[in-house]
Amino acid sequence: MISDVKNTSASRYGAQGTHLASSTSNNGVTGANNVVYDVSSLGEPFNRADNGHGITISNGGGYNSHFNSVNLNTKQTNNVNTAALFISSATVTGLNITNNVFANSQTNSSRRAVYSLANDTSFTGLNYNLYRADAIGFIRDTIHIGIAEWQTATGKDGNSLSGNPLFATATNMHLLEGSPAISAGNPVVGITVDYLGTSRSVTNPSIGAYESVQLNIWNGIGLWTNAANWTVGVPGSTANATVNSGALEITAGATINNLTINNGATVDVPNALNHFYLSSLERISINRLLLFCTGLF
Repeated sequence: MISDVKNTSASRYGAQGTHLASSTSNNGVTGANNVVYDVSSLGEPFNRADNGHGITISNGGGYNSHFNSVNLNTKQTNNVNTAALFISSATVTGLNITNNVFANSQTNSSRRAVYSLANDTSFTGLNYNLYRADAIGFIRDTIHIGIAEWQTATGKDGNSLSGNPLFATATNMHLLEGSPAISAGNPVVGITVDYLGTSRSVTNPSIGAYESVQLNIWNGIGLWTNAANWTVGVPGSTANATVNSGALEITAGATINNLTINNGATVDVPNALNHFYLSSLERISINRLLLFCTGLF
């Protein structure tokens, strides 16, 4: 985790969360699962590098950037260009940039998610990213506001998104329920866990440094095993689920990570079953009256 990076020198030098530079064009350096926020400088209008940027790449090539969460949320004194990802040289090559959240929510700068002096051919991979800024990016000497315009300009980022990542707080990059980053990524060989060591989905990992499981919601009446009443299929031991409405009857072998029962919904543990397992975090949230007859939670 990289934060509280400030350069307030009157000489107007820059600040970076991370800075990648190399004398070789195929160095194979990978930056993954980094959390970067609260980076700023005084602000320099004549030299783009002398500003606060999340991730800066200045020379060399062969860089891989995957599953990073960058949130530029501390305003600079001067209103100039800042970027969550800043590529400061046209000679940088071999960039593989996927599954990152690049958010720039500063309030008094020309905010870019990406500012690249390198052109689109410098990217060997650019996809499955989530962008948030007043303009998605700058490339080929042109500002591109929306995601469709950016995709056309780069010829890449076909599966990338634009929107609010719904971070838990300005300093906590966990994803809240409903975040477009949840389950919107693509697996990367060799990156199997997130910033906290939580296993990533092998099919649809979340974009950014934190893996988040899509909430599974029950609506209807029936047995636990009735997949049609769940929004994402019958939950397993690592799932987070909410019984939103109706009546749910627990069946043998049912396990869950976290379960919330909303007001007006009913959960029944039959007498013959006698138990229901909460695995891992072992937490149940109940937003209504719970009556125990027989059986155990």
